Amino acid sequence: NDLFPELERVEVDPSNSAFVSDGRMIIGKRNGELLYCLAGKGACVEIPDSVREIRDNAFYGTRYEKIQFSGKETKIAGNAFRGSAWLKGQGETVIIGSMLYRFPDGRKCLTVPGHVRKFHPDLFQGKRSLERLETPVVPGVRDIEALDQYASCHFLTITSPAAPVNLVSLRKWQSLESVTIA
Repeated sequence: NDLFPELERVEVDPSNSAFVSDGRMIIGKRNGELLYCLAGKGACVEIPDSVREIRDNAFYGTRYEKIQFSGKETKIAGNAFRGSAWLKGQGETVIIGSMLYRFPDGRKCLTVPGHVRKFHPDLFQGKRSLERLETPVVPGVRDIEALDQYASCHFLTITSPAAPVNLVSLRKWQSLESVTIA
């Protein structure tokens, strides 16, 4: 990544008990944390199945235009892809697998696509203009706490009929005028 832009390969001795490398990434053996990815000269990089978490700045400044994610859920830090060519090419709304990773500031209404099943833990931080949220995902406690800053959030629509809804957790949304479970 941008820390070592000219580095072409990273090697880890096979007897190393803490880390493993595929030549482009450094991954923690015990917990499957992707700590670092080279800046990259190819168009694509594939995240190994052994990765369970991608740490902050792991892809900082990388030049990969495409990142292949494994089919399983991976915990992703808020700034894991900061400054990367991949993130810049994703547009304003970014969905990774079934997780909504990013949406733009300034929106009054957010309609979450039906295939999204969870929110990135930092998704709602600093989003102050949202007035209406339409989602197939029931906001978790942390999401609701992050959304507490929405003094102007008036409408919540949950489009997942089987989802358990804890209305008590919404009591801090004092400006809510309508909660619809569709």
